[in-house]
Amino acid sequence: MLLVIFGAGASYDSDPDHRPVFPLDARADSLPTIEQYRPPLANRLFDNRQLFLAAMGLFPECQPLIPRLRRPGIAVEQELATMQEESDRYVERHKQLAAIRYYIRRAILDCQNQWRTVHQGITNYAAFLDEIDRWRAERNEQVCFVTFNYDTMLEEAMGPVLRLQVKDMESYYSWQNYSLFKLHGSVDWGRVVDGFSSENAQPSRFYQHLIDNVRPDTPAVTGRYQLCAPDMRPVPDNGVVLYPALSIPVAKKDEFSCPPAHVAALEGKLPMVTKMITIGWRATEAEFLAKIQLSRAVRTAGVRPVLSLLVVSGSKQGAEETLKNVTPYRGAYDPYIKIDREVSTGFSGLITEDVATLRDFLRMGAQ
Repeated sequence: MLLVIFGAGASYDSDPDHRPVFPLDARADSLPTIEQYRPPLANRLFDNRQLFLAAMGLFPECQPLIPRLRRPGIAVEQELATMQEESDRYVERHKQLAAIRYYIRRAILDCQNQWRTVHQGITNYAAFLDEIDRWRAERNEQVCFVTFNYDTMLEEAMGPVLRLQVKDMESYYSWQNYSLFKLHGSVDWGRVVDGFSSENAQPSRFYQHLIDNVRPDTPAVTGRYQLCAPDMRPVPDNGVVLYPALSIPVAKKDEFSCPPAHVAALEGKLPMVTKMITIGWRATEAEFLAKIQLSRAVRTAGVRPVLSLLVVSGSKQGAEETLKNVTPYRGAYDPYIKIDREVSTGFSGLITEDVATLRDFLRMGAQ
């Protein structure tokens, strides 16, 4: 089985005709309009893009936190982790972080919609899936996708390329030959909030009450997930009220925002993995890495515990960061990951310049 892991860098560098070329520290409002639509990396989630400013205006409780998240040299994920710790002593911080969750969802939705007008469906995701599907059909293989992105660019590409559609929450792991796990949630998911009904009002009108009164770790925000429309109306509409189902990106924590059934299904597949490709992923999710490590101890018939790894990053430094973060989980005496290939020209480079590396990696026998 092939495991492919997507991080924020995959969506950031998702259009082969518009590769990122600007410095990461450039002010967003000084960039060309097209760059203001590009899916952001975690450290640029709170940029001063007009699109993001509009989203912040919808959830003003988050605005007092924005200057802290824009300070020069700040690590956004570390700062958000600090804010979460502050919420133990400062009740208002819970409301502000709830607004941050709503803001992130709206910002990513709007960004993805605008980015779609740029790429028009011609994405690295689509080209990559085509390569994977051809290899899979020839080898009669299984493929497991894991993404830590909130957007639905991967699912949109899976429709026309793989003829796979998400119809309900069970779709993700019930397709033949493919499965998809979104461990940090999705912009089109919601968690059912008990005690509320949307029968007499638009679901979007409940957001203020939920921000003010409901914490995501309380029983009211259940572990029942549903697909939802952009206005957070459940799909299909069964009258429930939904809370955004996505994780706030924080350092050194790996908050899963997906149904327990998804996690269980993923755990069942990991022992069968023989190859792993990471694209734009920094490998900072400790809990997920531990699950991979644990899966190597499961001896599956015909599968050796060591798996081959191809790392795809936008820079040599980024690739080295991924490898550094993966290394502690490789095992000191019986390494379970064998680093076979490295591409440091990004997702676009993999598709337009280094596709031979991808094909060679896929053709290799199990190590």
